[in-house]
Amino acid sequence: MQIAPDQRQELNFLRDSLDGIDKVISRDMRPGFRALRERLDNWAAKVAVIGQVKAGKSTFLNAFLYSHDFLPSDVNPWTSVVTNIRVNLPGDPVMGAKFEFFGNADWNEIVNGDSRIRKLTEQLLPGFDTQLLREQSDQMRRRAEERLGKRYADLLGTAHDYDYVSSDLLRSYVCAGAEDETDPTAAGRYAMLTKVANVYMRLPEFQVPTIITDTPGVNDPFLVRDEFTCRSLDKSDVFVIVLSAHQPLTDVDIALIRILAKQDNKDVLVFVNRIDELDDYDTDVPRVIEDVSRRLCGAIPDIDFTIVAGSAWMADLTLQDGMRPRPIAPLSMTPASRAISIRATAICPMTAASA
Repeated sequence: MQIAPDQRQELNFLRDSLDGIDKVISRDMRPGFRALRERLDNWAAKVAVIGQVKAGKSTFLNAFLYSHDFLPSDVNPWTSVVTNIRVNLPGDPVMGAKFEFFGNADWNEIVNGDSRIRKLTEQLLPGFDTQLLREQSDQMRRRAEERLGKRYADLLGTAHDYDYVSSDLLRSYVCAGAEDETDPTAAGRYAMLTKVANVYMRLPEFQVPTIITDTPGVNDPFLVRDEFTCRSLDKSDVFVIVLSAHQPLTDVDIALIRILAKQDNKDVLVFVNRIDELDDYDTDVPRVIEDVSRRLCGAIPDIDFTIVAGSAWMADLTLQDGMRPRPIAPLSMTPASRAISIRATAICPMTAASA
């Protein structure tokens, strides 16, 4: 299955057009067009996967990347660090990872930040308390010092680079909490100090360079992870919002989409996950999709969105069996295959009327 073949054609067309223009324009105009060519060559699709804690974001991404159990997806530990999966980016290593650590200036910015996203988060995200965030940030810093001991000061503002990447390596840097904080190999050993994780991959299915961001869950009692997720919202162009079929579209989910709606040029896809846990696919899945669509249109009437229902867990099972997950198909699927995935595009009435 090819991912983003249409975008690949558009990029090729733009590149050919710039090459043709470069041949006929005057010499003094060429630097400007070469700068455009450089921007084009460095472009990447930027996709963020967001949603509540334990909605299944990491399991979904493992299936999407055809990599069983790659990103940590156990009940405990869970993802606590923004993780950028950089696929087919020119200039990146073919494989590897880079984990960047907080410096003192980063800690201070978390506590005293005054960005537009922070203000929107304070206004729209239920339960977000800036004072509690400050207290938990200090707690997080103290725990990092306790866990890393003398190494803490040496690691501030630095990074660890690897020419390989594995699930065990990721668990050391991106998982919340270590069962044994004295064990240097325990999950979460460096997570309290890790600012961002970058993972480098080459996947032939992706036709354009892509940065996929796995985020900590919102509605986490530890507000620092909410903060990390919301900070990532202005760095991506496409958002996959993962919901649980048993609790679709909570107030926190609506608040998150409201934050996105207040930014320009953000595409939103809603993925209703865990439909394998529903009793009756044919009855329950269309009902959940209709309910999510109705509530989204009522809460945020000026946003277009696509809803997809499926099961990341079932897709992951196919990977374990050596199969590839099926591509998303339309509602005309048979009842049996519909258990894997269902897709519907929704436009709120107010938006449709003004289109």
